Amino acid sequence: MILQLLLPLFVLSALGTILVKSGWLKPSAQAGLGEFTGRVLIPALLFQGTYQNGLPGAQSWSLLLAFYLPLALVFALFAFSGARDADRASRALAASYGNAAFVGIPVIQQVLGQDALHFAFPIIAFHGLVAFTLYYSRAHAGGRLRDAVLAAVRNPIVVSLMAGLACNLTGLKLPAVVMQGVATLAQATMPCALVALGAALAGFHLGHAAVALRITVAKLGLLPLLVWALTTYVVPLAPEARLVLILIAACPVGINAGVVVSANRADTAAVNAATLLSSLGACLTIPAWLALAMH
Repeated sequence: MILQLLLPLFVLSALGTILVKSGWLKPSAQAGLGEFTGRVLIPALLFQGTYQNGLPGAQSWSLLLAFYLPLALVFALFAFSGARDADRASRALAASYGNAAFVGIPVIQQVLGQDALHFAFPIIAFHGLVAFTLYYSRAHAGGRLRDAVLAAVRNPIVVSLMAGLACNLTGLKLPAVVMQGVATLAQATMPCALVALGAALAGFHLGHAAVALRITVAKLGLLPLLVWALTTYVVPLAPEARLVLILIAACPVGINAGVVVSANRADTAAVNAATLLSSLGACLTIPAWLALAMH
């Protein structure tokens, strides 16, 4: 049952890779698809969700604790062991920062339905801000820490979440024609995000096998395990909220991790290899985590 639900998502992602490898999707079109999805479609979906539903009230703090405490532990595990400082920070970022936008959102929509995204909003709103701030703090990047915070705050995904929440809290009624346009864009998010993900992965190569494997095991195994344990035994959450957190934790390494570490001249090749390896591995581990969490 779970595999039947997820198989279309894997097929769409594979389609993106095939389109790039075959030459049907040119580099300019590939870049445009990824940018349009990340800057327009996903923000439209998140704006629609927060505008209509707001945040999950009192549970928001529990959601944040249950997700970001394990994230910080995994980051610290890599940030203070082995390698030189710049490489430690880059590997720590890769092991803790997941592809919540291009993988987490489509998987949550497909498995749990649109309404379940309600529980993902608090996590997605702070995901980049927390992960990149930890990275720059550990990498000793000086003034770049401030730049990272400003970039996260200006991110279209964060802006759309905050704008939708502001409209929800103030009771602002937007014209029906505007919301119809937003809804139309939101409906295109899942297929475009997955095709764009597959297209982006087509340019990555497996290498640095030992490092990439360690990062992948931590990202696909350790982080969701910690979230599962915390939400099972320590932090009480609604079953649907718990599933959402585990799914986000089980997402593969976020593609933006490679972009961030390359700007800091860190271990880019290993991070990109881990991004590809974890994206392939997630085809097996996400169904496994779902099966565990649902029982």
